[in-house]
Amino acid sequence: MRYAVILIALLITACAPEDNEQADTESTPMEFIEPELLGDVTLWLSKSGELYREDELTALSKTITADQAVELYGYLRDNGERWESEWRASFIALFPQSEGKLPEIAEADRWQTEIFQVIDAGNLQGVKDFIQETGILENTKFDPAETYQEEQSMGFTDKVEYIPFDFFPVQVENEEGEYPVSYAREKGKTEIADYLQSVIDELSQRYRDAFDAGRKSNG
Repeated sequence: MRYAVILIALLITACAPEDNEQADTESTPMEFIEPELLGDVTLWLSKSGELYREDELTALSKTITADQAVELYGYLRDNGERWESEWRASFIALFPQSEGKLPEIAEADRWQTEIFQVIDAGNLQGVKDFIQETGILENTKFDPAETYQEEQSMGFTDKVEYIPFDFFPVQVENEEGEYPVSYAREKGKTEIADYLQSVIDELSQRYRDAFDAGRKSNG
């Protein structure tokens, strides 16, 4: 399933993609946008989740068709390495001709809003069903060698003190900057908060176990 592949990739990258000197624009046939502008926008999107050089994009919007705007959206979605919901509204504001023609947001991308909806519903089993739907507990694996190398690069050689990413979607922020566990507790849904924390703890322990296995194999 496509969203499962996306999930694993983003667990490792979190929301801080690897630095690239220049975004790859050679593979796109979009002649209606300057390669330098496309590269800057894509790179900035990957780092911040925001659209950059708005004045140039606004000017571009006045010269391209709705289909071309949709083509640009697809490129940014596939190369920006961010969840669509982070920047979709801004894109529509800059390219209003695209509204109504944009593809639906991928299922996995909707999870970051749906988790708060299932918390609001207050049904612990519903939250468990949601976590099962995401596949996070079934599909998240950590390679010992990669985990050990990653932590070594941050200076941890004896034990893991820092896990360098959030576990999507149980640690995703909503528009108010709230996280699911604290959000559930504030709503008085203690059982749900405890369950979500147990999911985080389980994944964190898997990461630490992978680190220990990697350290032993390199020791």
